[in-house]
Amino acid sequence: MCDYPRIGSCINRKARKHHKCYECKRVIDIGQKYQYIKGNWDGKWLEFKTCLSCEELRDQLKYDGELAPFGELQEWASENGIEFTLEGWRKK
Repeated sequence: MCDYPRIGSCINRKARKHHKCYECKRVIDIGQKYQYIKGNWDGKWLEFKTCLSCEELRDQLKYDGELAPFGELQEWASENGIEFTLEGWRKK
């Protein structure tokens, strides 16, 4: 279950420098769009940058209105017969 932050924001941005996707660890290249989430969880400010492919997968794996917690997307995908590769994710 994904805990929501007490305070937070979620926006899509266009990369002005290289970033690394928090989920698949692939590089988000300059000019690519990505999801940027910043929030306060239990008194700690955290930020996550996720490629649009992983954002789409997280939405597809939504279960009963709950999203995969950050850092657990690959586990949720594996449980649903989806594997991560260097090129992205695909059904097994």
